[in-house]
Amino acid sequence: MLAPTVTSNQTYNRDFADYYDRITAHKDYQSEIDTLVRYMRKVIRDPNPRVLDVGCGTGHHAALMAQKGYDITAIDLSPDMIRIAAAKNADVKFKSGDIAEMADTGFHFCYSLFNVINCFPSLEALIAFFKEVFVRLTAGGVFFVESWNPIAVIAVPPEIVERTYEYADEKIVRKVAPASDFLNQRLDLQYDIDVYSTGAQPEKVKSFTVTHQLVLFTPLEIEYCLKQAGFRNINVHTALPEMAQATASDRMLAFTCQK
Repeated sequence: MLAPTVTSNQTYNRDFADYYDRITAHKDYQSEIDTLVRYMRKVIRDPNPRVLDVGCGTGHHAALMAQKGYDITAIDLSPDMIRIAAAKNADVKFKSGDIAEMADTGFHFCYSLFNVINCFPSLEALIAFFKEVFVRLTAGGVFFVESWNPIAVIAVPPEIVERTYEYADEKIVRKVAPASDFLNQRLDLQYDIDVYSTGAQPEKVKSFTVTHQLVLFTPLEIEYCLKQAGFRNINVHTALPEMAQATASDRMLAFTCQK
């Protein structure tokens, strides 16, 4: 049996935060934000919308959104991830903590990317999270949230993936090993990170492991939780940057809905 889900500030610790941007360098953040902004412009009438990024991590998406001139607030449970985000000196209001403790309201658009909701341990916790988002949106405000698709993951289970990132000052080898418990809709991803020096005789200078413990909510469960929180006009798409019509074989999904 897999261990219970842990909180973000335990998993996204100092070691992981320090290397997060480098081990996600393969992601096309710019294309994701370009697609998200095009969608936001279609559904939000206010020419100067206030935007909320929940589970912002090291703030890369939020920083790119701010570069486009948007008023954006970004929050994450992990103080170490926010430490990295704040150091980017982006025009973003970064906050460390739980959205339930956040006083700000009146946002026109909220997004939660990269499967943040799969870190919640239960439907009850997911409903509570969606309610916190709901009350912080203006009437007619829109919520965009990404999630794993368990239908596709069970059909083709994840395998070990290893990536190497080479920089002038170091080489990083990132291996992700899955451990699944599909009967209980669980997927744990163990990240093994090895950091090597560069030069004629490279040496391993750092090594650490973190495990992301995920719950694979079904699309129907997510729709149910959104409705319980008060959202309407719920639609399912593929995740960013494509945001196309979703199919059962898409491993990552995006849900859009309105207050």
